[in-house]
Amino acid sequence: MHDFDDLVQECLLRWWQQRSLYSEGRGANRRTFMNRVLMNRLRDLRRQERAQKRRVDREARSLDKPLGDEGDDLSSLMNLLPDESTDSRPEEAAERAELAEGIDRVRRRLTLRRRELLDGISAGFSMSELSRRLATPRSTLYDELERIKQEFRAEGLDDFLW
Repeated sequence: MHDFDDLVQECLLRWWQQRSLYSEGRGANRRTFMNRVLMNRLRDLRRQERAQKRRVDREARSLDKPLGDEGDDLSSLMNLLPDESTDSRPEEAAERAELAEGIDRVRRRLTLRRRELLDGISAGFSMSELSRRLATPRSTLYDELERIKQEFRAEGLDDFLW
């Protein structure tokens, strides 16, 4: 996570590096050019931060790998995880399974674009981000979202709409 002062410094440095690329003949004023340069730098920093979280040099540990001596009761990480196959409340497990089946049925009926929209919303993207990613106007995405909600209502999943 970057400190505010670090972000300001990064932006100023990037502007300093890119200022000579500004050309009045290209139609944008200096303020617009600066805004574009700074937004791109902030976007790059955010991507780098996300990539840092996904680094592959972090050691992955198998769930089956022994933790310590073979005589230990806790011989692997897998033994530490709760066994979800035997749910303490079978009614809740049945409800979750029924809900998952209903959502899956709705998802299969959706067009590819609507599935992409649903996946993007589920992943936490804003409509503006999805509009850019899907190259579709936000107003069209809102219309598609209403159609998705109608599908959920038709399946009886009104309580699970956002």
